Amino acid sequence: YESALLQQHAAHAPGRGRERGGFDMGRAAARPIAKLPPPDVAHLAELAALVQDATPAQQDQITRLVLAPDSTFLGALMDTFAQAEDLEDTESLHNLFRVVRALIMLNEGSLIEMLVGDDLVESTLGALEYDPETPGSRIKHRHFLQKQATFKQVVPIGNDQVVSKIHQTFRVGYLKDVVLARVLDDAVYSTLGSIMLCNYVEILTAFQQDSDVLPAVFDKLKSLPPTSPEWMDLLLFLQEVCTQAKHLHVQQRASFYNTLVRLGLLDIITTSLQVGRDGGAPKEGLGASDECAGPGARAGAARSDSDAD
Repeated sequence: YESALLQQHAAHAPGRGRERGGFDMGRAAARPIAKLPPPDVAHLAELAALVQDATPAQQDQITRLVLAPDSTFLGALMDTFAQAEDLEDTESLHNLFRVVRALIMLNEGSLIEMLVGDDLVESTLGALEYDPETPGSRIKHRHFLQKQATFKQVVPIGNDQVVSKIHQTFRVGYLKDVVLARVLDDAVYSTLGSIMLCNYVEILTAFQQDSDVLPAVFDKLKSLPPTSPEWMDLLLFLQEVCTQAKHLHVQQRASFYNTLVRLGLLDIITTSLQVGRDGGAPKEGLGASDECAGPGARAGAARSDSDAD
């Protein structure tokens, strides 16, 4: 995914605050929550108030209820969103924004991963477009992910689980750096970052264990002219891989770098420096690509082709 594209989009989002989204955690009663209101239009206001104002103990109870093996809460909530959007029910859409935001603010990693999963991510981001505090400046997150942040593999990745992790990493980072940057508190911000870092480790470990991905990258680099756009894509992928390798354990990191060197990393660096010195490289900087610069960036042999906005 193209991290620069995310940065451009993030320029329209306010900076991250230190507040917990304006929630007053002391307002909720301490009564136990044994059952959640049904996530239908008639109960959205009640549900939003309950989840937003929950005490820490109640937050744990809400999380358990939502994540229960037999729970259909999230699916029903997203069905309600589709209904409210079809009817252009502004009040319900604003309450849905409050509910989804409050669910993320529960700071439960497994719940966040479900919300950005393939089945729910479109509805999750759709609900978060309807911020009642900024009704006149709706940011179309779904359009951005569907039309601009497209996924492209510079080499084939045969492991579907790795591809899923790449998508998840990008979505979590987009949530962290753009969608909710204004309201995240430090705890939730840290949780989102931790999900991304764990994913980076899993992705890189899978690449190291895969006998095809990294060799294919170097084979293509050696066969292509170093001034071609495809060569630059591969080089930028290697930069991202090397940047994210810092999150591996010391021994694993050393082993990973040794693998890259054995495949010809130093020769590729020498070539790129030579091309840059001779002025033959495309006018495109390598740029920062760690998790602070953008979610997922090119991790997983991926970058985006974006249309001009």
